[in-house]
Amino acid sequence: MGCIGFYAPYGGTRYAQGVKSATTPLRARPARVCVAPEVLAELSRAWRGAEGLEPCGYLVGRVDAQGVPWVEELVAGVNLHRRPRAGWLLAPAEQLRVAREARARSLGVLGYWHGHLLGGPAPGREDRRGRARHGPALHIVVGRAADGAPAVRAWWSVESGFAPLPISDRRRPR
Repeated sequence: MGCIGFYAPYGGTRYAQGVKSATTPLRARPARVCVAPEVLAELSRAWRGAEGLEPCGYLVGRVDAQGVPWVEELVAGVNLHRRPRAGWLLAPAEQLRVAREARARSLGVLGYWHGHLLGGPAPGREDRRGRARHGPALHIVVGRAADGAPAVRAWWSVESGFAPLPISDRRRPR
């Protein structure tokens, strides 16, 4: 159950309608993360359809003027980990492509998501090892709840590990 990232979310400085630009980085731990309801549903579908490999990818959206990330889209990535049943690795070229495509639509890569095939929605040993590679970042982990259903949790990677973040499923005001 791992997370190994390479390309961290990148930054910019444009502002529009009270929402920071798509390329505004998350440099500090946000108070919460807002995830569109359809993205939460898509995370659960991706986890259920994983077919023996840890699913993984990108969280795409915006950061509002208060520094709250609004995840509006989920982009699936190709898991290149040497043990894809137990960890995940995203290709640098893919990460750059997803970032460019998001930026072209006035969005940004806010962080990463992945699923644990057997465990719960908390960062595992591989996740803690990989954290140092990408520094502070937003992560959403999908895992198995006690009843066997998918459970979704958000985390902020910090120097000492991962800190939980509350998830709000409200839509971003337009």
